[in-house]
Amino acid sequence: MRDIVMIGDILYFNPRVSEPKMIDVVRAYNYTNYDAYDAILPYVYGDYVTFYGGLFRANTAVNIGETPSTTEAKWDKIGDSYQNETDLNFDSEFRYAFNVIKQAPVVRPAIAYGTDTDINSNNVRGRIFRFSYRYKYFDNSYSVYSAYSDISLPKDDESWNGEILDEPNSNNYISVTVDLHSAALVKSVEIIFQAISEDWRRCKIVNRIEQSELTTSNFTYNFYNNEAYEIYADDSIVTKVYDSVPKLAKAQELINKNILCYGGVTEGFDNIPKEDIDVTLTPVVEDLVEIFDESALKRDNILSLDMGEELDDSIPYEPIYYVTIDVPTLLYGRSLRGMCTG
Repeated sequence: MRDIVMIGDILYFNPRVSEPKMIDVVRAYNYTNYDAYDAILPYVYGDYVTFYGGLFRANTAVNIGETPSTTEAKWDKIGDSYQNETDLNFDSEFRYAFNVIKQAPVVRPAIAYGTDTDINSNNVRGRIFRFSYRYKYFDNSYSVYSAYSDISLPKDDESWNGEILDEPNSNNYISVTVDLHSAALVKSVEIIFQAISEDWRRCKIVNRIEQSELTTSNFTYNFYNNEAYEIYADDSIVTKVYDSVPKLAKAQELINKNILCYGGVTEGFDNIPKEDIDVTLTPVVEDLVEIFDESALKRDNILSLDMGEELDDSIPYEPIYYVTIDVPTLLYGRSLRGMCTG
């Protein structure tokens, strides 16, 4: 471990042979000193367990299967802990948990229109939106934003005969589903939206560490477009596609008490040496078969032949027939080949 610095409970170090690393000392201590919750065991007052990023203590007798998420009243959360979650969308939690470079969302928001009959208004009709989201980690650093969702295309606003429908409680919200990532790493999830040609705005902050939501992998937010949403002053934050932390650095230092500074950074990647590139191209000849659709024959797609061109009997020209018309006077002794059908 080199270039070691501490900010609060977090230890930052720079291996110099891989990306800069960090570790939450308290989370690591709890993970290594307490057992994970076991669904086939009962617990008594005072027992400690780790569960989805939290350290919990039983405040009464706990029956088999009563988790800190399903029976919140029986468990008190007293701290945080790592957890090696292995069923994440991109990989196991520990593969990325200790990188200063924060894992960004790998799944873009999924959207769908919905109908709420209790709401007699429609603020999403006639407008086009798109959505994105990012993670706030326990060290209060942010990931970059996810890829944008599909744009919302209003549905069922016009009937088959051209009539414009104006039912206020039909398709009056857009459900936005996002991936919550690991409860042991992510503190909150921030969802933003943009109406076409307008600024990006924040519409929802999801508290990832609520006990009832610890085991939830996805969260769905119903967007009605009926609030005063906070505007992002700088769109460059949203359009940023990568983190500022370098892949490799020769030095790390802490300046101004809480700002990590890297020196001798490596940006990008070297080109592959040309002597290491071995490419073989093998051409493959494929016959082109031209098939004529008899029913689609029109004036502008009938084959034509130049004067004196020989016919190729191997091409299936039926039902097109060729005739020879001798017009010696007009064509100075040459024959005109024409085509007719039928």
